[in-house]
Amino acid sequence: MKKILAGMFFRLFKGFEVWVLLALMIICSLYFNYISMNSEQFLYIYHSEYTEEVSSHHGEVTVNVNKDNVEQFRFENFNVTTEEAYKYLVEPIDQADFDRLDKTPNYVYDEVRFIFTSLGSIHLLSTVLMVLFIPLFFGRMFSDGTVKNLISSGHTKAQIILSSLVLTFVLDVLTLLINIASYAVLCVYFSWQPPLYMPVIVQMLILALLMSFTATSLCISALYISGKRTATFILGFLIAIYFATPSSSIVVSLVLNSAYSDYHISQEQIDEAKAIIENDGWNYIEKRYDYLIVSYRYFYKGKEVLGFYPEGMPTVYKVLAFSVYLDPSLVSHTVATDLWYADPYMVARDGLIAVNIGCTCLWLAASTALGIIVFKKKEIHC
Repeated sequence: MKKILAGMFFRLFKGFEVWVLLALMIICSLYFNYISMNSEQFLYIYHSEYTEEVSSHHGEVTVNVNKDNVEQFRFENFNVTTEEAYKYLVEPIDQADFDRLDKTPNYVYDEVRFIFTSLGSIHLLSTVLMVLFIPLFFGRMFSDGTVKNLISSGHTKAQIILSSLVLTFVLDVLTLLINIASYAVLCVYFSWQPPLYMPVIVQMLILALLMSFTATSLCISALYISGKRTATFILGFLIAIYFATPSSSIVVSLVLNSAYSDYHISQEQIDEAKAIIENDGWNYIEKRYDYLIVSYRYFYKGKEVLGFYPEGMPTVYKVLAFSVYLDPSLVSHTVATDLWYADPYMVARDGLIAVNIGCTCLWLAASTALGIIVFKKKEIHC
């Protein structure tokens, strides 16, 4: 296997495909990250002549913000910890810090949200470029007889596929690092120190890498099974569309709208919640993710408020509800989007990101095993 890898890496850096891949990754990551960041008020205003209004969370206080004072309303100058910025409106934090975040105009909540949604799509560009790269680079190994030569030299088909996966994993890591580096460069350009809460960031980066690697694994398996570049291009195109489509949110919407339409929160519960908020404020309300209802619930000192339990939910909707956890793009393209946004601290704390990572690992293992099993049975005429 070492000899196969050495030959593949030699072929990789000798060919033109990898250099085109890396050049496109650098250019496109800088461009798309700039477009994304320049659409956020707390960033684009730093290089503009505009004056915008920013309000406190409930709109009681509004101030004018421009390039001269925008930094004082960002996280880095707001005197709260990263952990508190992520816990805000999810679970109780220091009351003084909560009041600062809640009653003073600032961008902290928007910054946390932007970081999370950016991490949700950070693998997309890498995935698109890799599904284009694989048929070109590895397809050439079929057309010029390299695969036949490796088999005739005594190497097993499993070794060939696994070596190909190792090479693509290295490229997946490299392209992800390029994307992160371009993001860091643009943070310097916008003079922004983003709130990076490592328990969330690390899990999301692992998920992003696994999703990209799952896509490349599927393409590698498709290529070795079919031996056709065209089939691999088509599959890669479909994978990219699927990863970029909020498919889980469609199922979630169907489940919630259909199954919960007959459930109502009582007036007694509403009055109880109002009394809690009026007396203690939102800082004492905690959000907890509930896997059964594919959403979150509110709790006050361990007791649920404004909650309901759909015991009568039909079995078909329960199956649909739990099917979303088999979707590798659940967090990246549903939870971490504006379509069905959930607080990053909550989904990390309550294990939803970890569940999604586990699901992606299963898809990765299944696609790899399928590729090896079918390729072993395929006849390659040497």
